[in-house]
Amino acid sequence: MRLQELRITNFRQFHGQQEVTFASGAKNITVIHGYNGSGKTALLNAFVWCLYGRVTDDLEAPDRLLNEAAASELKAAEDGLVEVRLRFVAGGLTYTAQRQVVYRKDPSGALVPASDPGLSLWRVGESGAQEKVANAQNVIDQILPQRLYPFFFFNGERVESIASPDAYNDVEEGIKTLLDVEIYERSVRHLREQVVTELSRDLRQFGSDEATKLDDRLNALMAQETQVREKLTLERQNFASVEKELEDIDQALHRLEAVRELQSRRRELEVRRNAATVRVEDIRGQRARQMSKNGFLAFAAPVLEDIDERVRDARQKGELPAKVKPQFVDDLLGKGTCVCGRPIGHAEEEHLKAWRSTTGLADLEEQISMTAAVVPTLRSRRVDYFGSLDQMQDTLAATLAEKRRIDEELDEISTKIGGDTGEEAAGLERRRNEERGRQLNLGIEISRAEEKLQETEAQLREVRGDLEKVKIKNEKAGLIQRQIHAVNRIADALDKIYTIQKQDVRRELSERVSQVWNGAAIKDYRASVTVDFRLDLKKMVAGVDQPVHGASTGEKQVLALSFVGSLVWKARRNEERNQAEGGGLGRDLVVGGEYPLVMDSPFGALEDDYRRKVAEWIPSLASQVVVMASKTQWRNEVESAMRPRIGREYVLELHTPKANADRSIELGGHEHPYVRETAGPEKTIIREVK
Repeated sequence: MRLQELRITNFRQFHGQQEVTFASGAKNITVIHGYNGSGKTALLNAFVWCLYGRVTDDLEAPDRLLNEAAASELKAAEDGLVEVRLRFVAGGLTYTAQRQVVYRKDPSGALVPASDPGLSLWRVGESGAQEKVANAQNVIDQILPQRLYPFFFFNGERVESIASPDAYNDVEEGIKTLLDVEIYERSVRHLREQVVTELSRDLRQFGSDEATKLDDRLNALMAQETQVREKLTLERQNFASVEKELEDIDQALHRLEAVRELQSRRRELEVRRNAATVRVEDIRGQRARQMSKNGFLAFAAPVLEDIDERVRDARQKGELPAKVKPQFVDDLLGKGTCVCGRPIGHAEEEHLKAWRSTTGLADLEEQISMTAAVVPTLRSRRVDYFGSLDQMQDTLAATLAEKRRIDEELDEISTKIGGDTGEEAAGLERRRNEERGRQLNLGIEISRAEEKLQETEAQLREVRGDLEKVKIKNEKAGLIQRQIHAVNRIADALDKIYTIQKQDVRRELSERVSQVWNGAAIKDYRASVTVDFRLDLKKMVAGVDQPVHGASTGEKQVLALSFVGSLVWKARRNEERNQAEGGGLGRDLVVGGEYPLVMDSPFGALEDDYRRKVAEWIPSLASQVVVMASKTQWRNEVESAMRPRIGREYVLELHTPKANADRSIELGGHEHPYVRETAGPEKTIIREVK
C-alpha cells in the first residue's frame, strides 16, 4: 500500500475540505506539524476510520466525528456530512476508499447520526476508468488486514504497548498473517479439518463398521483438539495479562518513596534468582549429558578388573603372546611337509594337531591387546567421571542453597512491604502476591493444556493412520482410502514447511530487530524476537543472559519501533521476491507487500540521543513514512536528521478564540502560522509548507 492522497471533510478538528498529498521515492517522508490539540491524533484516526470504520482507543469522544464549527453552522433538521477519502496504490492498482456518515441536528440542537458509516471503494481499471469494487471491506482487509493496522498506523507515544506481555499474541498473529507463514497453517488446517473429515464421512458410507467407528473417533478427537486449543489460547492470554499486571505493580511500588529501596533490592534479588535458576538448569543438563555419555563406567570396575586378570593369567601360562599362529600350523598340515623339508608322518601330524589346539588365543590376541590398551583410558575416564559428578553436585548444592537464601530474603522483603510501609504499598503488595499466585496456577494450567494437546494430536495421527489401513472391500471405499492417505501426506509436508518457515521468519526478524536496535540503543541491551514471538530485551548479569526488568518507556518505544520497522522491511522484501519470481509457483505461496508507516508523535518520550538516532533510521524503515509531531518534538536533532528526506511538509494551523493565542513555527528558516486567534469555534486548517 502506497499512500497518494488523503481528503477529509468536517472530520473532528478539520473544518471544510482538507487535503494531504504524500511523499514517495527518494524523499519519502511526509511531515505534519501540529500544536497539541490541533488534530494530529484525529488525522491518524482519519486513516483508520476510512479503511476500517473504527477509531483508536486514545481518541476522546469517538462518537463525535462532525467538526464543531461545521456543527454550529447547521440549523435544526439540517444534515452535516463527515467524509474521509483515501487514494492509494496496492498490487499495482490505484484504489480510492471513501467512508462517510451524515449527522442531523435535532430540534434540541443535539447531533444524531442520520446514517451508518458507509464504505465505498473504486479502482482504476484497465481502460483507465474508475470502477466500483464489490465487497469493499473484504478487499481492503486483503490488502491490509484490520488486526494489523496498529503496526502501521499508530500513536508513537503508545507504541511501546507492542512490547508489552499482553501483545505477544498480536505480534505472533501479525507476523503470521502479514508474511509468508499463515498460508501454510491455513492449508494444513483445511486439509485435516475439512478435506479428511469429508473423505472419512464418505468412507463410512462405503466402508466397514470399523471405518464408521474410526470416523466417529476422528470427529470426537477433532472437537477435543479445538476445545483444548481454545483453552490454551485463553490461558496464555491470561498469563500475559498477569505478567503485564505484575510489571505495572512493580513500577508502581518503585515510585513509592517508602518502599523504593526495598523494591530495588527485590529487583536485584530477582535477577540473581533468575541467574541461579538458569545455572541450576544448566548444571542438571550437563549432569544428564555426562551420565548419558559415561554413566556405564560407574559399573565397569568388575569388568575392567576381569580383563586385567584374564590377560595376566594368559601371559603366565605362556598363551600370550601366541608363539604360533593357527594359520601357520594349518599351512604345514596342508602341505604335508615340515619347514625343514622333511615329510610329516602320522605321529608328527597328530602332534601338530594337538599343538594347534593350544594356539586358540592367537586369533584373539589383537583384540585382547587392543582391549587391554583401552583399560587404562577407561579407568582414567571413570575417575574423571566421578570427579566431575562430585564437582557438579557441589556446584548444584551451592546454587540451590543460594537460591533458597534469595527466596528467603524475597519473602522477607514482601513481608516488610506488606507491613507498616503504608496503606498504598501494602495494598500493592497484596495485589502482587495474588497475581503471583495466579501466575503460578496459570503456568500449571498451560502445561496441562500443552500436554493434553500433544496427547490429542498423537491420537489424531493414530486415527488418521488407522483410516488409511482399515480393511476395505468396496472399490469406491478403496479409492477414498487412497485419497485420505494422499491428503494426510500433503498435510504432513505442509506442516513441516510451516514449522520451518515460521522459525525462519522469526529468526530473520530477530536479526533485523537486533540490528535496528543496536543502531539506536544507548545501553548494552540485546533485542530479539524469541521463539514464542516475544519482543525481548536482555542484558548480561554475572555471565548469564537476564531479561531487562523496568525498561523505560523510551526504551520500549525504540524496541517497538525496531520491530515495526523490521516487519515492514520483511514484508517489502517478500514483495520484491514476488516480483522477481513473476508468475512462478512461489508467487502464489509468498505474501507480503509495501506498507507505509504513519506515526503520531514518535519522539514524545525519547531522550535526545534516542530522538536523534530514531530520526536517522526512521526514513529507512519503510518506503513511505508519515510523521506527525509537535513543535517541541521537532527539535534540532530531529529536523537535522530528517530534513534531507522530506518530500512533503504541512502545518496543522489551529484556529482558536482564545485571546493572545497566536504562535508560529520556524521550518527551514521561515516562520509559519502555528496557532491563530480567530472568532468562532475551534478548527484546524491544513497548510502545505512550500
